[in-house]
Amino acid sequence: KVHFTSPGILPWNWACTKQRYYTQDELRSGIAITQDQKKWGKTHDWPARSFFSGKFGAIILRADHYCVWVCQWIGLKNYKLHSIFIIFKYISH
Repeated sequence: KVHFTSPGILPWNWACTKQRYYTQDELRSGIAITQDQKKWGKTHDWPARSFFSGKFGAIILRADHYCVWVCQWIGLKNYKLHSIFIIFKYISH
């Protein structure tokens, strides 16, 4: 489930709007695709405790790390699921 849960993202151009809530369509259209968009996203403001990922193309809220086991950023909305995944992975061995 951690693989399919979003880590909590904001659009690459969040610094322009600084909205608190976005619709699913706004989030989908807010993924940085071009190099100019990625460069702009990396050089402008982000919310506290967040990180702009050029590979992901969006701002990750409370970014912890990129997990290669689940091929997903671990952040605000999937941190708990990732922790449970790790605990059960090591218990089962």
